Amino acid sequence: MQPLLKDYKLLYPSYIEVLLQVDQEIKSIILSEEPIRTGEEIYFSLGLVSFNYKLKSDLNDIDPILMCNSVIDYVISNGYESLEAEHMQLINVCAGPNAELNSLMSESWLRVYQKLKDYLLVSICDQELCADSLAVLHNFLTNDMLKY
Repeated sequence: MQPLLKDYKLLYPSYIEVLLQVDQEIKSIILSEEPIRTGEEIYFSLGLVSFNYKLKSDLNDIDPILMCNSVIDYVISNGYESLEAEHMQLINVCAGPNAELNSLMSESWLRVYQKLKDYLLVSICDQELCADSLAVLHNFLTNDMLKY
């Protein structure tokens, strides 16, 4: 599904919903910055019926703003009071210390930050999420284009 995201942006909410439910090992492969080398394709079964899906990792196929926005929309629409580790993992890929916030999209990033900031501040109180939350906050707060 990941390669389709560039052309079908409406798939982001569904992609996020599935990604949040996938086993951690599979999720780590999908979110890896290292592409899977030829001959190392990994297949896994999803659902009651055994279908094999070829895992492919290419974070260039992902729009970080849409992904981050879809994660926070998922959190809000499902009534979470705080972020969970699965949510933070995806947010960290989009807006963490290794992510560059595109300055040309500063208004979009600002809207994401406004929806996300309260959850990040609550996450500082969670020992498991504190370091990642601070890293994402730092990335937003030190970006020159997002200062107002």
